[in-house]
Amino acid sequence: MVTRQSDAMADRDRVMHIKIPQGMEVAPEDQGKVLELLQAMYGQKQASRQWELKRDKALESVGMQQCPHKPMIFKKEIIKDGADDFAWAADREIQVELDELIAELGTKHFKMTVKPQVDQFISIVFGFKEGQVTLNQAAYLENILDEFLENPKGRRSQPYRSVNDKEFDTTQEPSSTDLHFMKEHNYFRLVGKLQFLTVTRPVIQYAVGKLARHTTKTRITHWKAAQELLEYLNNTRDHGLCFQQTGQKLVVEGYSDSDFAGDSETRRSTTGVLVRVGKAAVLSFSKRQPIVADSTVSAEVIAACSLVKEVIWVRNMLEWLGHAQEMPSQVWTDNKGAVFNMEEGALRHKTKQLDIKYMFLRDQVRQGLVTVGHCPDPLMWADVLTKGVGSTKFTDCRHAFGEESIPT
Repeated sequence: MVTRQSDAMADRDRVMHIKIPQGMEVAPEDQGKVLELLQAMYGQKQASRQWELKRDKALESVGMQQCPHKPMIFKKEIIKDGADDFAWAADREIQVELDELIAELGTKHFKMTVKPQVDQFISIVFGFKEGQVTLNQAAYLENILDEFLENPKGRRSQPYRSVNDKEFDTTQEPSSTDLHFMKEHNYFRLVGKLQFLTVTRPVIQYAVGKLARHTTKTRITHWKAAQELLEYLNNTRDHGLCFQQTGQKLVVEGYSDSDFAGDSETRRSTTGVLVRVGKAAVLSFSKRQPIVADSTVSAEVIAACSLVKEVIWVRNMLEWLGHAQEMPSQVWTDNKGAVFNMEEGALRHKTKQLDIKYMFLRDQVRQGLVTVGHCPDPLMWADVLTKGVGSTKFTDCRHAFGEESIPT
């Protein structure tokens, strides 16, 4: 892993001045003057853009190509994998070439600190074994629990018992009791921390998404639901994502599900999307749909539309990294009406309002990029992203996502 130092900040693209900071000693003859920036200062709107331009120019100068689907990833012909920002990945056989490339960047373009192997990145801990890579946020979770968990002895087997209650969805104004109670509890901060935790704990996305809808009109019931989620996390501290080498070609498949009119206040449905490469989740999300669907078929077609977009993106990324998909990617939905809607010749008089926005689904099928199939409910792993499920189904979904107990 390579990190840039403060004296290697990005160049400015315009003349800029700032007021003299409070506490800075200034000669009497310089009183009333301003400072001229020689480099883009951290925290400015232009700083991140200027850094990215400088980074891109430097990497391209040593023969690396920028990914058109993810601008932060670059590759070179000798490197079979990519480099995320300045975290490098390569086969062991070309370690010498990788060292030479990093040395050239450090000599010509940046002052860098180099670590031989990444074991932690933004609170995500990496574990490496033969044929296996694990990701967990155990230390990050520990900090969350220390700050917010009220009942360490609480035993929860699932993360979303109360978030399915009708009272939870109600957006009524908080009572005086609610307001007094929430003054002592930083609900907004808790939800923000939980959202980042979903990077390695994707099965809690539905619960966290429901909690995030109530950051403005927060009531005691929302805090209690958050405590239930924390109790579940407390019982599964050692869980994380596990990516296992299979020795087979990488195959992309996707699952989409929708909880029709699940929000009792807005009657909008929730979309759940899961994209797997091999036997682990590489992309997933749980999101409330932007429009009100008037039927289960409409809700499922909207969810399938989101899924196909993500599948195409993952296919493009893999192709750019040298793992082109030779066969169409299989996408699954548990609604036969949605499957018929995406096929040629299906009757569309009940879903004609979707034709313009979602016509591209049929185009992807015709082009041979995806094939659509009906998935029985017991095997629909995206269910955990749209609703509360039973304990057996929840455990099966967790394994399907690649979330396992990781020994420390």
